[in-house]
Amino acid sequence: MSLPLHLIRRFFMSLRGRSPSEFDLSWATGLLSGPERELFLRMSASDRAHSIDVSRRVSAGASDFEPHVLNTMLVAALLHDVGKIEADAGVALRVVATLCESLRLAGPLGRWIQASGPLGRLARQLQYPVLGAQLLVDIDSDVLVSTWAREHHRPRGDWSVPLDVGEVLRRADEAAS
Repeated sequence: MSLPLHLIRRFFMSLRGRSPSEFDLSWATGLLSGPERELFLRMSASDRAHSIDVSRRVSAGASDFEPHVLNTMLVAALLHDVGKIEADAGVALRVVATLCESLRLAGPLGRWIQASGPLGRLARQLQYPVLGAQLLVDIDSDVLVSTWAREHHRPRGDWSVPLDVGEVLRRADEAAS
């Protein structure tokens, strides 16, 4: 079992309890529609800071895209982890979820998604990409935004987003703190 380096880095960053600056928060929320902004602001401070870092990296690395595509990519970067608001999982439960994914236990634990308490939160954490995608569909976010939320942990061959878009988003997510 090996854990991706970017997840280990994010674990240590989450222990610092960082929050986005007011400048970054203003920049990010200015890119979002009203309903998207509401979801974004429900994310934990550390998840918002991470998502802003991802979005800034996308902005720096995606100059070849048409402006409307780039803007949609920035929104996708800001909201790719939005499903975590449904899990309400702290750092310890997220670590357990990551270990469960590495051990291929996500499927069997998924049946507990409606449960209350730690087991339900763990199941929802394991399913947060699907939950986030549904939240975004429910508010009529762009299809690319909801699709990336659902697919951002899948292997490249399983993406339905354009590969060049997905690669920029994936690289930015893995590089971000």
